[in-house]
Amino acid sequence: MSYRLSTVYALSSGIVYKRVNIAGLGKCGVAVVRVSGKNAKECILKMTLSSRTEGLPQARKSVLRKIIHPYTGEILDKGLVLWFPSPKSFTGEDCVEFHIHGGPAVCKAVLSALGKLPKFTPAEPDLTSIEGLGDLIHAETEAQRRQAFKQMEGSLFKMYSKWRNLIIDTRANIEAYIDFSEEENIEKGVLLSVRQNLDILKQEIVSHLQDSRKGERLKSGLNLTIIGKPNAGKSSFLNALVQRPAAIVSPIAGTTRDVVKVSYDIGGYPVNINDTAGLHASEDIVEIEGIHRAFKEIEKTDIAIIIIDAVELVKELEEILKSEFNLKGFLKKYFYQVQAFKNSNIKSHEATYDWLREENFLILVNKVDLITKEQKLELENYFVKYKNIIFMSLVTFEGFDYGISKVKMLCESLCGSEHLEQSPYLTSQRQRTHIEGCYKHLLAVTGEQLVGYEDDENDFLFDLLCREETLVLAAQRLSLASTELGKVTGHITTEDILDKIFSSFCIGK
Repeated sequence: MSYRLSTVYALSSGIVYKRVNIAGLGKCGVAVVRVSGKNAKECILKMTLSSRTEGLPQARKSVLRKIIHPYTGEILDKGLVLWFPSPKSFTGEDCVEFHIHGGPAVCKAVLSALGKLPKFTPAEPDLTSIEGLGDLIHAETEAQRRQAFKQMEGSLFKMYSKWRNLIIDTRANIEAYIDFSEEENIEKGVLLSVRQNLDILKQEIVSHLQDSRKGERLKSGLNLTIIGKPNAGKSSFLNALVQRPAAIVSPIAGTTRDVVKVSYDIGGYPVNINDTAGLHASEDIVEIEGIHRAFKEIEKTDIAIIIIDAVELVKELEEILKSEFNLKGFLKKYFYQVQAFKNSNIKSHEATYDWLREENFLILVNKVDLITKEQKLELENYFVKYKNIIFMSLVTFEGFDYGISKVKMLCESLCGSEHLEQSPYLTSQRQRTHIEGCYKHLLAVTGEQLVGYEDDENDFLFDLLCREETLVLAAQRLSLASTELGKVTGHITTEDILDKIFSSFCIGK
């Protein structure tokens, strides 16, 4: 019987345990054992001494009871018992909580006694939901909260369960064909159905993997780096953005010498902001180190905010007008001047800087209050088609709000704005590693190969479904694929395959 259809119990706090076996990894003063399901009230009636004569306690009110073995009557512990009748409980089902002493022996005794009751099954935790709960506790922004809550509610688990069932169906069909293909009760076209199922599954998994790490970025926070020449207004922009004096500002060029890091919520998205030293050629040892650290942040940032002095841009406009303007070419020249690029090959730096290749940057032309209206209009007319060039003043705050709105749009594009329940994102490297492993094994069934996994074992790949003698290898690959999925959720067992075989075919009846 599936544990979801029975009454389940689990240690929800205290020492860590795995399935029905106590791992004994710690001790605590109080441990909480939760029971959920239609038969939950039976554990109160049969495992608390007073309830055998007094019945169920008042709903949602803790009572002190002696907790006993349901059959031997041995007293296991003395603790608090709470009764939560459906639907007013965390699961929506009848629920019971035992607040007991947190020693390993007490926990093991109570869990073992619960396992003796008919239709009581130890709950196997969905690891993705547990991760979601942890993320919810640590969520600092609205977008993080939404993603964590959806994951805790089972958005990833539902999708992985669908894949799990498809793998079970597929492997069951192959194993039934291997063992019973000569009998009339195996339908024709079983292997064709297997191939179709695998094609569907592979398409869904590859779409899931190609998420640009949006969920992981949202969980850990985006890196936004403010870069530019000395005294361009980088620190002033940081202070205006976070609405406090996070960085020292002065008219002296080179005031910021180290990276100033600030975490901030921009439109509900967590952003780790880095204000860097002004980029230029320098002979000052301390300043050189600050510039070196700035380059490191530039290389790994998700979003780049490039601050340019409007007065300098006006001086360079005549030179710019001599040839057809190219935004990346302009940036190449700009960074070459400040020695961010060691050579003028823009393509080599696009490979280094993801934000440049994917155009996750904004150019903020600051100090427009220091140029004439005619000069500002000329600049705006020339750069009008470039939506990521914004003119502003950090003195009058002209254009500032528009610039922030563009930053929010970049954050949204990098973290995702799709409905998370319909298209949940991977949120950890652990999940990604196992899903990639699952996909790799599915490709091996049909003789394909995942780019980046050209290892020795795959040197002689071929379609395992084309020959009857290799079908057992296909089944084994599917077993490995389901194991990888099981490592994500913790819910794959060999019994699932047997159940599916004997429920889908008239075998052994």
